[in-house]
Amino acid sequence: MPEPTATGGPPGDGTAALEADGGASHDPSPRVEPASNGRARDRTPRTGNPATDAALALLTGLVRQGLRHIVLSPGSRSQALALVAAELERVGLVELHVRIDERVAGFLAVGIAAETGRPAAVVTTSGTATANLLPAVLEAHHSNLPMLVLTADRPSELRGIRSNQTTVQAGMYGAAVRRALDVSAPTGGADEADQNRRLAEQAWVAAVDSAGPVHLNLAFREPLSVAVPDLGAFAAEIAEGDAGGSGAPARGVAPERGSAASALGRPHVTLGPDLRTIVIAGDAAGPHAEALARAGGWPLLA
Repeated sequence: MPEPTATGGPPGDGTAALEADGGASHDPSPRVEPASNGRARDRTPRTGNPATDAALALLTGLVRQGLRHIVLSPGSRSQALALVAAELERVGLVELHVRIDERVAGFLAVGIAAETGRPAAVVTTSGTATANLLPAVLEAHHSNLPMLVLTADRPSELRGIRSNQTTVQAGMYGAAVRRALDVSAPTGGADEADQNRRLAEQAWVAAVDSAGPVHLNLAFREPLSVAVPDLGAFAAEIAEGDAGGSGAPARGVAPERGSAASALGRPHVTLGPDLRTIVIAGDAAGPHAEALARAGGWPLLA
């Protein structure tokens, strides 16, 4: 598989990576960096089909990092990702949520991140379907919620030929994502599995450490899939790691968001029993807001 190119400009220019601050940093030779933890290569099975093998390496790599939820809007170009996701659910490694409407899928991924602190991966097919994720990507961006956006795409030779329901997908979410990578279609190269596992690690780290969405635009050529092999042995390996064995443990969740007072630079107010006030519970206020209202005898607005 040719190396992924960071995107942020016209398709194919491969010159700009969208960073956490929303700006673009220019790099003439963007690349996937080696894995930082020095672990040995795993033994994820291969099928001989480049699309399926790339999907296997990427999604099992994300599971190793801590992925537990995949939200899928089915389509033709993303079928390898869909079939691998279904097998990962069968062996008990992820929960697969199928949503026909991409807008619903995107906001479900946002909700999962808000509830668990971990990014969910939302998968779509190629074309204008990918644009329906923009509202959810913006929500994740402004709420500092981790999210993995995996959009299938056509290979380079089928882009820009005015086919129906297609669009320029590379860098399409602009400054709303912490990082965007346009990944070339796999060709079956010997090092592609390792490259996709490193890509999974980097995407996960970017989403969690920067608390926001990351976009991987994944090109696939026909044949778009074959049958996915049994991943039971991989599931056992992950279970061994979770139990303290030799497998790679899941990474941590996104850092908690700071208090509103700290974030806005406002002074804290000491609440006393004689204070006449109300308690306004905003997003993610949790049971603490109710407890505070009850303790002070103040009205609660939620």
